[in-house]
Amino acid sequence: MASCTSRLPRLSSGCGPDARMFAGRSTRIVEGRALRLAGIAAQFTPDRAAATVPALWSRMMAISTLPDQISEVGYGVRERRGRGSDTSIAYTAAVEVASHHRHAEGVHRIDLPPARYLVIEGFEHIAQLRELWGRLEQAGPPDGLQHAATPSFERFGERFDPVGGRGPMAIWLAVLTG
Repeated sequence: MASCTSRLPRLSSGCGPDARMFAGRSTRIVEGRALRLAGIAAQFTPDRAAATVPALWSRMMAISTLPDQISEVGYGVRERRGRGSDTSIAYTAAVEVASHHRHAEGVHRIDLPPARYLVIEGFEHIAQLRELWGRLEQAGPPDGLQHAATPSFERFGERFDPVGGRGPMAIWLAVLTG
């Protein structure tokens, strides 16, 4: 039987509240590389996320391809701002690019530094990913971890189907360990 004394990386071992939150999900700690991203951004209150985020992705998909785009992998960069009733979310529907030099006006640019992330995978549908984001926002990161100042993001693999909401997807939660 698995021991519950070490909460990382065994978050889905069946022990404690963290395991319930991550049931059926694969979790691991990853040292992420720097990312240069570009896309469409908006800021909104948490109660508007369900309507705003899909609209941002629709606008991003209408662009088709950005100059210097590296791949079809999508990144939903998410930064929570403020506290309590003043909370808002800054979200960017983005792709990785080689440079920021040739982007049209209105395209938001983000440079994420290398950071440590809790990567959560195993979602069958985008609704499950959204549900876990909501739970993470209320409960915070699992025991032994703290939020890092770096924004967190969703990563949608090249085979992700945005219409059906299915395909490779993961949450990359920026964390501090220890």
